Amino acid sequence: MTKKELEKERKREEIIKAAEDLFFSEGFDATSMDAIAKNSEFSKRTVYKYFISKEELYAAIAYKGIMILSGIVKDSLKSGSKVTDAMVNISKNLINLRKSNKNYPRAISCLLSLLAKSRSEGEHITKCVSGLNDIFNSLKELLERGKKDGSIKKEIDITKTIFSIQMIFAGIYSINQNVFNFMKKNVHNISYDEIFEYNFNLITMAIKR
Repeated sequence: MTKKELEKERKREEIIKAAEDLFFSEGFDATSMDAIAKNSEFSKRTVYKYFISKEELYAAIAYKGIMILSGIVKDSLKSGSKVTDAMVNISKNLINLRKSNKNYPRAISCLLSLLAKSRSEGEHITKCVSGLNDIFNSLKELLERGKKDGSIKKEIDITKTIFSIQMIFAGIYSINQNVFNFMKKNVHNISYDEIFEYNFNLITMAIKR
């Protein structure tokens, strides 16, 4: 990269980092582009030069989570293990993702809600949509492999199974921790992570031959 390109990338990353701090602490709706500009110590004009909208900037952050998630699924394809074992491994890695980068999965869930409500466009939004489609196709390849090797039931509907997995992922990360604590107020010794893993295990048991 040229010196000019390196400087451009540095500014871009500084804006993303400043936006992350605010989005993750204040939430999307409560964060303005003015606040992001102030936190990044760049002018609002400079922020808009790199990101055409708040949604596009948020998508740049969510894309980091999508790439981590994509890596988890693709690694399971390369493992050569049984599909049901691969799915258990995916669920464990998703739990680790929540522990180490808990805001990125939530950012993906929030981005999906934003895209459902608006028609925002941009380079990063397009990359996010492409990345999510790539994850869908990787899961499809994994389940098709399971049908062929006989490790999962041939009668399962692959598309519906993938949507079920995605809905569990989106739901478990979008639920408010206080809501979860209220729901389990009369139940002790059950953690958020245990419920997350159990949901994936339920799907695995349902499709396992």
